[in-house]
Amino acid sequence: MGALNDLRLFLSQLPSGAIENVSAVERILASCWHELTQHDGGMEGYKLRDRMESVSWNAPLLRFAIERHGGTVMGSVYAEMQNWTVNTETAEASVERGRRRQVAAKEKPLKVEPIADELMRIITEHQNDSRLKWNSDSRVKVVIADVIPATNQQTTSGRRKRFWMALAQKLRPNGWTRVSSRSQFFQRTSA
Repeated sequence: MGALNDLRLFLSQLPSGAIENVSAVERILASCWHELTQHDGGMEGYKLRDRMESVSWNAPLLRFAIERHGGTVMGSVYAEMQNWTVNTETAEASVERGRRRQVAAKEKPLKVEPIADELMRIITEHQNDSRLKWNSDSRVKVVIADVIPATNQQTTSGRRKRFWMALAQKLRPNGWTRVSSRSQFFQRTSA
């Protein structure tokens, strides 16, 4: 409990309220984080350095906010804000999940209708196009990666789903149907 005692001693010398210079608090708290009983949150001590925000002290409670980037690893443009409370008497740390913060630019919306219109025309006129692979006069593969390139998983998935629905709807009156809901193939069922 040496590092935790260092934290207690350091904080006891501070007045109640906001802490402006947080580097010393971050360093000491990071070194004793493993000594605290955590209630959820999955925080590691090293993640505290240079990331703590809105730090305040009101004995025995040290409070701070921190931006967590778990969602950004999966392609989200949002980070989760967590609000932590460390009780220095009981050696407990608890978290309250807060709002999301946008940390990257959002992709511009993609209008899939014009793309579906164009490919519907190309398919019904049986034209060659780099986004299509013809198996026969009545069966064609849409190379979705060339139509809607991958970005982050959620955006790509949503865009492709909207595209498939739009293309299927536009081709149906022309006698073309999608082979299955997961297939990249369309097949002409009538002349």
